[in-house]
Amino acid sequence: MSYSRADVGLVEQLEQALLENGVSVWRDQEKIYAGQKWPRALGEAIAANEFLLLAWSKNSAVSEYVELEWCTALALKKIILPCLLDDTPLPPSLKAIHAIDMREPANTISAILKSLAREVPDVDQNHHAEVIKELGEIPFREAKEVVRAAKALYEQHQWTVQGSVYQAAGDIHVTMVTHAAAKSDKALLEKWQTWVAVLVGLLTAITLAVELPKKIGTSKETTSGNAKDSQVMNQPLSGSIRDGDNDPLPGVRVSLPKLGLTTTTDDFGQFHFDVSAPEQASVAMMAQKDGYATYEADVTLGNTSLGFTMRKKK
Repeated sequence: MSYSRADVGLVEQLEQALLENGVSVWRDQEKIYAGQKWPRALGEAIAANEFLLLAWSKNSAVSEYVELEWCTALALKKIILPCLLDDTPLPPSLKAIHAIDMREPANTISAILKSLAREVPDVDQNHHAEVIKELGEIPFREAKEVVRAAKALYEQHQWTVQGSVYQAAGDIHVTMVTHAAAKSDKALLEKWQTWVAVLVGLLTAITLAVELPKKIGTSKETTSGNAKDSQVMNQPLSGSIRDGDNDPLPGVRVSLPKLGLTTTTDDFGQFHFDVSAPEQASVAMMAQKDGYATYEADVTLGNTSLGFTMRKKK
């Protein structure tokens, strides 16, 4: 769930309703942004879930954290479900996505559950690993700088999103439509507006390309110096695993191969490690269970909210 802290009351009500309907929900509750490598930890959390439910409002529209979350979800090719808390327009990148109006509570939960029931594309682990690796190399900690750096990276790699929306430039995604009625005056106007937006996005991307290398170069020098002073410390790593029916999955062998550590999920599908390593170091994790596809990912130590689904082998 991606949302502004100013809307937390409404978001908690929505979360409770989803939990009562058997939906597994993850939201950061501000814990994920406390560490030095929070952009990477955020990417891991989004990659581990199948959908991003975006609570959209005038508050979330001005939140750098929310912007980074939905931009990262697009880069990871995740399905985004915008839920409108007020009449604030969605950004151009998301306007092609059908939104659910939260101001009509009688239909909200049923509409969300129907959307969550759709078939989810197979996960591209290599693509996820590449996106997360890039996020881990962002040297900034301030949200505004992180957003700019992440969006510049996404543009550089030309990462696209699934469905009929494709990344064109900057913050602009163009929807390719093939309706017979596309020749109407309204359609022509929409196309004109879209290409104007594309041009603005291109100019923004050029500006970022000029400014970003200078900032990254300066920050890398500082980050490199701090890395030498990193101290080994004991850190937790924990989370939960569910099956395709959203039930806890016990008996999963979870390992950190490079560290030689292994544990097994309990009856609630939960696992836990205590690891001695530099603060928020990245480690490879593997989850295995007979009859299920192996799950592999790079994770950040100190993250106690990992959660993902394991699918049965076809």
